[in-house]
Amino acid sequence: MSTETSTPGTMTAQQLTALVQSYAKAVCISDIRTVNSFHAENSISASGQEPGSPMSANERQRYFEERQWAFPDFHFEATSVRAHPKKGIVTFEWTVTGTFQKPFKGMPPNGRRITQKGTTELEIVDGKIVRETSFQDRDSFMKQLKAPRGSKKYE
Repeated sequence: MSTETSTPGTMTAQQLTALVQSYAKAVCISDIRTVNSFHAENSISASGQEPGSPMSANERQRYFEERQWAFPDFHFEATSVRAHPKKGIVTFEWTVTGTFQKPFKGMPPNGRRITQKGTTELEIVDGKIVRETSFQDRDSFMKQLKAPRGSKKYE
């Protein structure tokens, strides 16, 4: 990630794309220190049309630890990056995969390989993520988490 700072509209499409690629790499390997370095202090994290809420570096770390515990083989891939330099916005599609091996959010593991797809929009100000909004099919994800062992539907 570039150490230069910017206001919306001053980062080029190439810089925004490089930021997403570096961010996705850090998310994939659960490098929380690097992930936090991309975020402004108390950046907003939201899903879909939720208003979102600030997430501190410590809260983000706890989430990553819980996710990595439940899905030790967690993999995150960002594709179809589209940068909008004048607005300081970048969007990308993503796919998450991992095997549900340990409890997550109070749910017992079912040993299934989970796949979730979505789209994320990042708002960048002064070279930092100030808002991250992700859109995904939560119902499909929850059905995969709740599918009993031996169910053929999600194999």
